[in-house]
Amino acid sequence: MVGVSSAFAQEKPEPEVIEKKPTAPQREEKEPPSPSWFAKQIQCTTPEKILEVIKRHGEKPMFMGQAYSVSPTQPPLGTLITFFFNPVTLSWSIVEVRGQVACLLSVGRGIQFLPLDKGITL
Repeated sequence: MVGVSSAFAQEKPEPEVIEKKPTAPQREEKEPPSPSWFAKQIQCTTPEKILEVIKRHGEKPMFMGQAYSVSPTQPPLGTLITFFFNPVTLSWSIVEVRGQVACLLSVGRGIQFLPLDKGITL
């Protein structure tokens, strides 16, 4: 005779079901970022050495203007900014000069002239 006892049988609890409804991620409404100071590594040397590099790329001065180099810890310094351009390769360079220090601020390729009366969006 085979007997079955329920004394050792244990009821298994039903797994708890937690229903979570999917929700879209909440975006915090933030104010636009305020101006901040950023450091960018640039190459600086004498104006003559910068011009050697500019000439190797066949770039010629396209326009220049008086500018101010600003710093959070020092008063503004007057500088000269020159935009160099090669119309064949479309390469360009922006150089800032103050005395015997010239810095290559940016280089690139391609240029687009914008109508002055339309304004610009950054």
